[in-house]
Amino acid sequence: MKKATLYLLMISLIGMLEVPVHAADVYADESTELYSFDEGAMCDDDFATECQADVSDKKLQQDFESAMKDGIGLGLDDFLETSYSGNSTGSTQSDSEAEVLEADFEAAMQDDNIKLSEAGIESILFGGVQPNPTLSKALEGMEICRRENVDFILAVGGGSVIDSAKCIADGTPNPEIDPWKYFKKEAVPPKALPHGNILTLSASGSETSQSCVITNEENGLKRGFNCPTHRPLFAVCNPELTFTVNRFQTGCGTVDILMHTLERYLGGTTKDTALTDRIAEGLMKAVIEAGTAVDLNPEDYEARATLMWAGSLSHNDLT
Repeated sequence: MKKATLYLLMISLIGMLEVPVHAADVYADESTELYSFDEGAMCDDDFATECQADVSDKKLQQDFESAMKDGIGLGLDDFLETSYSGNSTGSTQSDSEAEVLEADFEAAMQDDNIKLSEAGIESILFGGVQPNPTLSKALEGMEICRRENVDFILAVGGGSVIDSAKCIADGTPNPEIDPWKYFKKEAVPPKALPHGNILTLSASGSETSQSCVITNEENGLKRGFNCPTHRPLFAVCNPELTFTVNRFQTGCGTVDILMHTLERYLGGTTKDTALTDRIAEGLMKAVIEAGTAVDLNPEDYEARATLMWAGSLSHNDLT
C-alpha cells in the first residue's frame, strides 16, 4: 500500500476567533513533578481561585512592573499604549471574510496536493484544528493516518496545528496506548511518526519546542508534556507568511511570546542566572519594538522576522 503525507491545517478558523483564557491556565498543577510551569495544566476550582487571587495581587503586579522597567525600560501600560493605541479597524475579520479566506486556502492546498501527486507523493488534507487543540480532533487524525498508511505529517499553521500534529504523531504508531496517558505522565511514546511544519503565526514557539499541549473535552482538562518526539524534522519559518495575520492576532502572538519568557524570568527557584536574564531582557525588548513596528506596518519583514525568531527562542529553554 502506498504511503501518504498528512497535511494538518487550521482551515476552519482562518478568521481567528478570540478565545477567552482563564488566569489559571498559565499555572501548573501543584504536582510539580508532572507539569512544568509553562505547559498550562488546567487547575481545579480551588486552585484556580488561588491562582486568580495571585494574579490580581498588587504585589505581584508591582514586581512585574519593576522587573519590566529595570530590565527593559518600559512598563506594561507603556507597551500597551505604544503598541495598541489608535484606530483598531481591521483587527478582526467578519464571518464572510473568513469563509472566503478558508475557501481560497482550501483551493490552494488542493492545488498543492495535485502537484505533489504529480511528483509521486500521495497526500491527504486534514483541516479543522481549533485554538486550544482538542484530543478528539487528534484521535480523528490518528485514525486517518492508520487507515491511509501515512508516514509523515506536515503541519501548516500556528501552535494549535503543530501541537495537534505532535499528538497525532505520538499516537498513530502506538494504537495499544491511550494517548491521554502521555499527558497524565503515565506513559511515554515508544515511537512516533516523523513530522515537520510550516509556521504561519509567530506566538507559541511550538514549531521547534519539545512541548505539546492538548485539551480533553470529555473531562475539561488541558495538559501538556515534553518529549523528544515533539522536535520536528524541520520548521519552515518564513516571515512573509505572517504578513496577512490580522492586527488582533498579531498582538495576541506578541503577548504570548513575552509571557513564555516572563514565566521563566520571574518564576522558578534559581535566581543566579545573570546571563540568561540578559538574554531574556534582550528578547523581550526586541519583541516590544518589533510588535510596535508590525502594528504600524504589517509587512515590515525585519519586524516580522524578529517576532518569528523570538517565538522560537522563548520556548526552547534558552530564556
